[in-house]
Amino acid sequence: MSKWRWVVIGLVVVVVVVGVVVALKRPGRGRAQEATPAARGPESAQAPGPAPAPRPELVLQIGHAVGVTALAFSPDGKTLASGGDAGDSTVKLWAAETGWLKRTLRGHTKSVVSLAFSADGKTLASRSDEGKVKVWDVETGQPTPTGKGWQASLPSARPSPDYEPAPELRSPDGTILARTSGEVVELRDTKSGRLKHRLKGHTDWVASLAFSPDGRTLASGSGMPEGIGDVPSTWFFPEIILWDVDTGKAKHTLEGYDSKVYALDISPDGKTVACGVDDSTVMLWDLRTGELKRTLKGHDCPLDSVAFSPDGKTLASGGGMSAHSGEIMLWDAETGKMLSSYSALGPPYVFVAFSPDGKTLACGGSAGQPVSLMTERRKSPVGIEIDEGSQVFALAFSPDGRLLAVGVDDTVNLCDPTTGKVKTTLRGHTDLVWDVAFSPNGKIVATASDDGTLKLWDTASGALMHTLKGHGGSATSVAFSPNGTIVASGGGDGTVILWNPRTGRQKMRLRGDEGRVLGVDFSAGGNLLAGSAGGTVKLWEAASGRLLASLVILQFTKEREPSPEWIAFTPEGYYTGSPRGKQFIHWRVGDQLFPAEAYEKQFHRPDLVQKALRGESVGQ
Repeated sequence: MSKWRWVVIGLVVVVVVVGVVVALKRPGRGRAQEATPAARGPESAQAPGPAPAPRPELVLQIGHAVGVTALAFSPDGKTLASGGDAGDSTVKLWAAETGWLKRTLRGHTKSVVSLAFSADGKTLASRSDEGKVKVWDVETGQPTPTGKGWQASLPSARPSPDYEPAPELRSPDGTILARTSGEVVELRDTKSGRLKHRLKGHTDWVASLAFSPDGRTLASGSGMPEGIGDVPSTWFFPEIILWDVDTGKAKHTLEGYDSKVYALDISPDGKTVACGVDDSTVMLWDLRTGELKRTLKGHDCPLDSVAFSPDGKTLASGGGMSAHSGEIMLWDAETGKMLSSYSALGPPYVFVAFSPDGKTLACGGSAGQPVSLMTERRKSPVGIEIDEGSQVFALAFSPDGRLLAVGVDDTVNLCDPTTGKVKTTLRGHTDLVWDVAFSPNGKIVATASDDGTLKLWDTASGALMHTLKGHGGSATSVAFSPNGTIVASGGGDGTVILWNPRTGRQKMRLRGDEGRVLGVDFSAGGNLLAGSAGGTVKLWEAASGRLLASLVILQFTKEREPSPEWIAFTPEGYYTGSPRGKQFIHWRVGDQLFPAEAYEKQFHRPDLVQKALRGESVGQ
C-alpha cells in the first residue's frame, strides 16, 4: 500500500503543477499578458486593465516669430498665454513655474491682440486684430464653439500704428503700477509714486504686460511687429520675461529662437534642399537623411532667394531687400566654396533665376533699377528696364528659355531675355506679386500676390485663366509639380494649398507652421513637396499630403548669428539633430512636461527619420 500511495501523491503533484502553468498562460493573467497588452482577447475586454499611458508628444521650445502683442495668466497662475503679431499669429501656452512651452495654438491669420481665460481656467479666448474670436480648450489645445459672451471679455485695444505700447498696468490689489519705457519696465508704488524697480532685460520695445493673479509675478512681452517703419522685423527679437515683483529679478526668459527661412530650392537630383536664411547664411540639407550638410557663409544680410543651376553644380543666392542693400553670390554646390559675388557690378541685387541652359542668371530687386542678365559671370549688355519707383519681387524663366517673367509691383512682365523687350504685361492683381512660376510645358504662368490670390495666365495670349482664392492672408509663393498636374501655393496664413491648374479647384490644404510660407518647391520626381515657414522646412508626400518630416534651424543667441544647430523630426516624434539641438526638445505627456533626456533612448532615431523621408511608415 505504501508504494501505491506514493504513486498517487506523485500524480496529484503533476496535475497541480500543470494546472498552475495553464492558468498563468491564460489571457489577462501573468507577466506574459502584461508584456503584450495588444494581444488581449474578448475575455479581457470585459474586464480591462489600466489604460495605457499617453504617447509622449515632442514640443519644440520656440517662442513667437515676431512681436508679443498680448499676455494673460490663468486664474491659478500656473499657465501664461501669449499672442503673436502678424507673421506669427499664434497663441502659446507656457508653464509659469518652469518657463517651458506647453502648447502652440494655431488658427488666427492676423495679430493676436487680446487673451482671456475662463473663471475655471479650462478655456481660453483669443481675439485677432480683425476682430475674430477663437475659443480654445486649454487641456487639448483644440478650438471649441465660440460663444458670443466672450466678445465683451476681450478688449480690442492693441499697440498703435507707430507702436507706442499701452503705458501702464496695475497689479490685482492695486498697489503696484507697471509702466513700460522702451525696453525697460518700471514698477512704482501707486500711493507714493516711489520707484520700486527698473526691470531691464529686454532688447526690444516692451509691448505687453500681465500680472499673475496673486500679483507676485509680472510677465512682459517684447518684439516689434512685422513691417513697422523702415526697419526689418528680422532685427528684432520677441521674448517674454517673468519677473519677481518683490525683488525685481527675472525668474524666467521665454524665448527659444528659430531662424526664418525666406527662400528654398530643391536640387535637380532631389537630394538637397537649399534654404536662404535671415541669419545671412545658406543652409544645405540632405533630403535622404534629414541632416544639415553644410552652411554657406559670406552674405552680410538676410537672404531672399536661392536657386540651383539646371545641372545642380552651382547655387546662386541673393539677399538684402529688408536691409535696403543686396548682393548675389555663386557657390560650388558640392564643396560650398564661393565662386563669385555680383555686388560690385552695379545696383544691389536680391532675386535670382537661372535660364534652363544654365548659361544666364537673371538678377533684380532694386527699386527703379533694371533686371540684369549675367552671362558667364559677366554682366550682359541686355537689361530689362523698370519704371522709376517700381521694384522687382519675382523672376522666372520659361522652360524653353524664350521668356523671362518679371514681377514688378502688382504686375508681371513677360520679356524676351535676348532683347530685354516686354512682350506681354499681365494685369489683374491689386497688390504686390511675390512669386511667379511657369508650368512644365510653358503654356501657363502662375502668380502669387499680396492681395491673397493666385492667378493662372495663358502664356501665349496673356489671358487670365483662373483666379484661385483660399489663403487667409497673402499668397506668398507658388510652384508647379514636374508633370504640371498640381500647383502648390504658400500663404501668409501658414498653409500650403494644392490646386488643379486645369479646373482651378482646390485639391488639398496642408498646415505649415508659424508665420508665412515663403517658399514652396517640388522635387524633380514630384514625389516630395517642401514648404518653409518661420525657421522650419516641412516635407510632405506630394500625392497624399502626408507630412514626412520637419527640418528646423535653431538659434542660441538674440544676435541671429549663424547657427549650426538643427533638428529634424517626424510627426511621430522620432528625431535626429545637432549636439545642442536637443536642448530645444521637451516632451508633453498629458499635461506634464519632461526634458529631452526623459525619452531620448526611445525617440532619438536617425534611422527612422531616414525611413520616413523615403516615404516608408515608421509606425507609432
